[in-house]
Amino acid sequence: MSYKDYLEVEKQNYFGTEMYRSYYLFDNTLQNHVALSKSVRKFDGLAYLDKILINMNALNASILNSIVLILISLWGYFSSETPSPTALIPLFFGVIILLCFKGIKNHNKVISHIAVLLTLIVLLALFMPLMGSVNRGDTLATTRISMMILTSVISMIAFIKSFIEARKNKS
Repeated sequence: MSYKDYLEVEKQNYFGTEMYRSYYLFDNTLQNHVALSKSVRKFDGLAYLDKILINMNALNASILNSIVLILISLWGYFSSETPSPTALIPLFFGVIILLCFKGIKNHNKVISHIAVLLTLIVLLALFMPLMGSVNRGDTLATTRISMMILTSVISMIAFIKSFIEARKNKS
């Protein structure tokens, strides 16, 4: 498929309601898949980051988020010249979310909602330290906090997707 053909396929809006990333633009395997199926869904080409994220379930996302919260807050605390106990707040949230593992795995609605609530609280709470690190010009702290925010967002999305799917399966 030529680039011109690909642009024609794109004009027909097969990507309209589906996740699409511009770096797929010159990937012939995706172009051919879209041309044949008129959709980007079920594309089994290279595992790009967004494909991994699209297929992430709530359990894996919460484990990833917990580990990132724990490790990065330890890193921030021990790498600081003047460590503050508040740097360990994400660690405590990460540990509690990690303790919800069994309930999330067993699709326990109450425990899953507790994990979502904790994830949302930590996500919102991380914005103040992010602003502070940006204002100080501390690139490393900004990166650490951004990584925790990113995994928390991924976890929230995975939980929301799992709740929607559970509701669909219930009815």
